[in-house]
Amino acid sequence: MRLGASGCLLAECRSLDLARNDQRRRRVVIDGALQNEDDVNEVVSIGAFEREGTTTAVEPTACYDRRAGRGFQLRTTDLIPKRPKAVFLFLAAVATIVILLNLLHLAFSNSWPAAISGKFSLVQSGSIAAWFSTAFLMLACLVCLQIYSLRQHRSDDYRGTYRIWLLFAGAMLLSSMNCIVNFDEMLGDESHLSSSSPLLFWSLWATKALVVAGLFIRGFVELRLSRGSLALAAISSVAYVSSLVLQIPEVTQSIGVSFALVLGNTQFLGHAFLLVALAVYARNVFLTSNGLMAVRTVKAKTKTKQAKKKTTVDDET
Repeated sequence: MRLGASGCLLAECRSLDLARNDQRRRRVVIDGALQNEDDVNEVVSIGAFEREGTTTAVEPTACYDRRAGRGFQLRTTDLIPKRPKAVFLFLAAVATIVILLNLLHLAFSNSWPAAISGKFSLVQSGSIAAWFSTAFLMLACLVCLQIYSLRQHRSDDYRGTYRIWLLFAGAMLLSSMNCIVNFDEMLGDESHLSSSSPLLFWSLWATKALVVAGLFIRGFVELRLSRGSLALAAISSVAYVSSLVLQIPEVTQSIGVSFALVLGNTQFLGHAFLLVALAVYARNVFLTSNGLMAVRTVKAKTKTKQAKKKTTVDDET
């Protein structure tokens, strides 16, 4: 009787081991099928993974072509203009938008009512120009995030200077919001503020100027390896400084009737050239990261200059 009972126990243990091994085999087959789910040629039947007690199984059907896989999808880096022709077309598109907005402002500013002419103004918050300014700065914010995602993989960036591009992206986001919300209006009329409390007016003006100058100086340090983006950023900084100077009441009164046209162009040109400068730098970062362009370094020039000096000294001796 004891042997019979032990034999039954051994049989039950063997059946449990076989069941566990069967479950392990099923899990291994399922994991392998999940890893190869993108391969159309290696589709495993779901009937093989069917549990006991179920009678129906849904077979996978190839409703899409193989080109719908992840490897064939568009990446965010594909939106960066890489060829010189693409960069030129991008710059031409931005210049065309600037010219059309100026023509619309000149056409609707005088002979049309204020409700209609305000939609084509270059300085009002609810106009088409404000929408394009918001779009340009939002695109600049996305370009900064793309540069951040590429720069964080640079192997010789030991100090982690790539994190500054998150600050640039935040500044672009706030600037795009300012084109619609216009935070300056919360402080009241600038001419009235300058006459009532000149200290507060000049402190706010100096704060804006210092913030813009600090961002551009730090941006010049990042863009120094790309001459094209550095030149475009310099033009953008001149446009932004001009817009800040034009907001001084004495300068505003001296300009007169064409103040809206001049101020709107300086601000919009600043946004446009800033976007193009960031796009050119993103192109430079992408090409250098993929080995399609030689990396320009400042240290290499100093080393070559020192080597030339040593050779000249040796020749003289």
